Amino acid sequence: MRSRTVGVALLVAGLQLGCRTPDRYVPGPDARESDAIGDAGGDGDYDASRTSAADAAAEGAEVARQAPDGASTSDMASIADGCSGDCTPPAVIANAIVPANGSTGVRSDTKISIAFSEPMNQQTTEAAFASADIPSRTYSWDSSGTILTVTPAGGLAYATGTDPALAARSYSFSITTTATDLAGNHLQAGSAVTFSTLRKITLEVGVVPQMSGNVADGGETIVDDRWASAGCDANEENRAFVTFNLAGLPPAITAVDGAELVLMDNTTAPPSTPGVVVSVGHILFSTTGPSLFGSQSDALGTLSRSGQISRMTNNALRDAVWADYGDRTNRANRSQYRMRVEVQCPSTPANARSDYDPQLSRLSITYLIK
Repeated sequence: MRSRTVGVALLVAGLQLGCRTPDRYVPGPDARESDAIGDAGGDGDYDASRTSAADAAAEGAEVARQAPDGASTSDMASIADGCSGDCTPPAVIANAIVPANGSTGVRSDTKISIAFSEPMNQQTTEAAFASADIPSRTYSWDSSGTILTVTPAGGLAYATGTDPALAARSYSFSITTTATDLAGNHLQAGSAVTFSTLRKITLEVGVVPQMSGNVADGGETIVDDRWASAGCDANEENRAFVTFNLAGLPPAITAVDGAELVLMDNTTAPPSTPGVVVSVGHILFSTTGPSLFGSQSDALGTLSRSGQISRMTNNALRDAVWADYGDRTNRANRSQYRMRVEVQCPSTPANARSDYDPQLSRLSITYLIK
């Protein structure tokens, strides 16, 4: 085994020496022995190939002496270059960077991840990470010490606005060659990444008047009017319903991030009864009529009132809008809701009710998109 190692070492050293091109030979004071080898023909002419071969043999023998049994050719080459131990520079695994360079539509909770070919010196590697776009961040490593995770403080930001043509927020980061492995070898090459996050757009969608109005427990239905009541009228209960048109939403939304239902009072009606609780249900209907009064709905919560405006914004409403958007073909681009008072008619106080103007109602939707 040792002789084989020596042979490989000699070959490595010979190859390395063979890459050197000697200048014209000028013997020095200690050159007699090498002259004897170089002038083996006895003609006084120096033969560089003979000296090179002799030097290669000597160098190879020294490499073989330093190398452990079983050392590879690359290990011996490193020893010949004056390096021992781990001399292989680490590398960034290009297809294991998250987010990838050029990514779009990155979510705000995404963490940056960089994978390396071997365990890294954590201090030098963290110091080699740079990003002017993420000034506040924390670092963590996996158990193998090969994957660096960078967590932006507060998450990544979205570009926000009401214009669907709004430009996305861009981020950049880099890792430089000052990062080292555990043996002190510098990163083979640096990496630079640029990506962009999702855009956060808010859109108010309008009412469909012909599908918005009021239905009484006796069957009377009113649509396309400026009045809709949720409450008691003597012994009769009325329930208001409203339909919003989702056709203005773009076709490639990633998620609905929030929604707010806003109902405006009908100012010509008597003031709403103080303290009346009005609940909102998510409903689906294709035609108006008496069946609307008792049709099943999914409870979303209750309205909060301030002056002449009633509002509701919660996760249940957001999820209802997202469901309607996902099923917009079957729902004809509609998102529909029904309001009712949480009292038994006849009520105490008498005629507890809230009267709305359906045509002033609005649904504000905040969505995420690339």
